[in-house]
Amino acid sequence: MYTCRECNEPYTNKSGFKTLCNTCRNGKRRYGMNKLDMKAMHNQQKGKCFLCEKDTLLFTNGLHNSAYIDHNHETGEVRHILCHACNTMVGNIENSKVSPYKLARYIR
Repeated sequence: MYTCRECNEPYTNKSGFKTLCNTCRNGKRRYGMNKLDMKAMHNQQKGKCFLCEKDTLLFTNGLHNSAYIDHNHETGEVRHILCHACNTMVGNIENSKVSPYKLARYIR
């Protein structure tokens, strides 16, 4: 058993890394955030998706109420925590050639 140098939580060394737990290692690499940063952001949003305000849970990848760190894929800038449905929707809109304004007019 090891202690993560970022979040100070114990973890098993399945990955071969001896200084960071998987959550902190992946969070630092992807978003520049450790587990404590992610928890603080989640608490700041009162545990809810920033867009639809559905209750979300951190670190439960793949569940219906999992929380996802939303970020700009070009700049890497972290925006907010979203639920799976909103994160997917934002990603699809960003990757689409359709203008978000045209889409908004269409669905009205």
